[in-house]
Amino acid sequence: MKPLERSEAAALQERDAVARGGAELTKIEQEIAALDEQIKNELNPPGGFSREQISAGRRGGMVPPTGTPDGRPYHDLVIKRARTLKRLQTETEGLTRSLSDQVAAATPGATARPTALANAAQLEPALRPIDGKPIDVTTGQPMNTADWATDHIMSRSEIARDPRFARLTPLQRDAILLEVPENYLPLTPEANSSKLNLSVDDWIAARAANGKPLPTEIVKALRAADVRARAAIEAMFNRFLSP
Repeated sequence: MKPLERSEAAALQERDAVARGGAELTKIEQEIAALDEQIKNELNPPGGFSREQISAGRRGGMVPPTGTPDGRPYHDLVIKRARTLKRLQTETEGLTRSLSDQVAAATPGATARPTALANAAQLEPALRPIDGKPIDVTTGQPMNTADWATDHIMSRSEIARDPRFARLTPLQRDAILLEVPENYLPLTPEANSSKLNLSVDDWIAARAANGKPLPTEIVKALRAADVRARAAIEAMFNRFLSP
């Protein structure tokens, strides 16, 4: 199998795994809801307790003693609910790992370079390419290397930390991570390695604290680009999750 085909197959398997995990979570949550209803009915039967149960000491809302025929159904349900809750926890942890893997795999790569350049051309003058060369944000000058990276302005990890991210389908997650042009920016390898998962503001502050401040005009332009990127991310969240 060719590398591209292997990559596409792996991506499809990952999406299927996340989809299956989400479906299993829904199923388990429904099981817990049904058990909760049965437990409630054991404590407060819709038709009330029988004379025999009342004579045995049963009262609404009171937990029946363990080891008694009348109390066994209630305690069996409680044990079953605890086991089902444990299944939910296990499935949730597995799905979280799947989400993490999906986020880690969502790297733009070289194919996103034209998109990053096109987006940079729409930003403030300090970040606009000159003669087709992207701007090195650490100097404010055109890059003197062709070995530059396409980076997210709003980091993948920050997008994934949004509670709404887990509610998206696998395809929608890929889209919000990889298909928002406003969130792409060319960076030199050095700038890319220093930004990592930092927000723009945190990155600017970290550079200054490490004695490598970014040029003033670049700082201003980056902050404006960040506002623009976040607005585009927010718009996609709203589009995917609107009723």
